[in-house]
Amino acid sequence: MDSVQRQQKIEKFGNAYTELSAYLKTLTKEQIHFKPAADKWSAHEIIVHIADAEANSYVRMRKALAEPGTMIFAYDQDKWAATLDYTSKDYTDYLELFRLLRKLTYEIIINMPESEWAKQYNHEEYGLIDLNRWLDIYAGHISGHISQIERNIAEMGNA
Repeated sequence: MDSVQRQQKIEKFGNAYTELSAYLKTLTKEQIHFKPAADKWSAHEIIVHIADAEANSYVRMRKALAEPGTMIFAYDQDKWAATLDYTSKDYTDYLELFRLLRKLTYEIIINMPESEWAKQYNHEEYGLIDLNRWLDIYAGHISGHISQIERNIAEMGNA
């Protein structure tokens, strides 16, 4: 990834909370809580997931920087959603948690030296992942979930 591409991804990463919160303001309460199927997540659950995923991202990036090569363990997002009862949580708290975690990470990566981007963590399922790949994953995470919520809303209209 060249420096221009990386900078674009860093800005996308940094603007994710604004993008997500602006999008959520366009939704009704019914749209936020609609589950298209028992095994699919509502927008509410997606928001809680986003915060949990961001907490993992926060740790992964810092492990790569401070302890390169450290083993990072996977987590089962569906088990987290069920066991931690995402539907009962106040999603606005989780949206705020996402905002803060993303902001703090953005402040590190915005001016990070080129040499740091080669640092890696060792994911138990995917092997070595450098910070360029980490950025690829998390820069697109929110837009992927906005698309998921849009599919939910489309299904709600067909229900």
